[in-house]
Amino acid sequence: MIDSIAGFLIAGLLLLFGAWLFSRQKNNLTELTERDDKKEASPLRAFLIRQARRRMHTGALFFLTGVAFFAGLQINLAAHPNLSVAVWFASVFFLVWAILLAIIDIFEIRFRYNEEKSVREAAMKGLDYLRRREQERFSEDGAAEDAAAEKRR
Repeated sequence: MIDSIAGFLIAGLLLLFGAWLFSRQKNNLTELTERDDKKEASPLRAFLIRQARRRMHTGALFFLTGVAFFAGLQINLAAHPNLSVAVWFASVFFLVWAILLAIIDIFEIRFRYNEEKSVREAAMKGLDYLRRREQERFSEDGAAEDAAAEKRR
């Protein structure tokens, strides 16, 4: 009895989480595709659209996992052993697929962060170079002015 209650609770949570994630990412995708500035195809925007689509797929897979989990609890194992095994394999397959999509999402976020970090570091190095060059130029100009002032005295 407790096993079936726990199973139904897990199936319900998977269904709710999958539906919530799918609808949330669908709203995000709608906002991204209906913006006025969509003529400007920026890499950040393309990244966010791919991320929303990937998370929508993940939400759908969690929902399917919940459905398969619920169906697996309803099937009589003694009467339909092959169907029961197939449903549980489908449930595990959907769950593993959702986890793989989540791992891909994590790696893509990390790659995007490292890419932006290297661009920022390159910009800072360029600014440092320009600042040092200006300081050297001003110090050379200042030294030349000091030398000219010394000659006049």
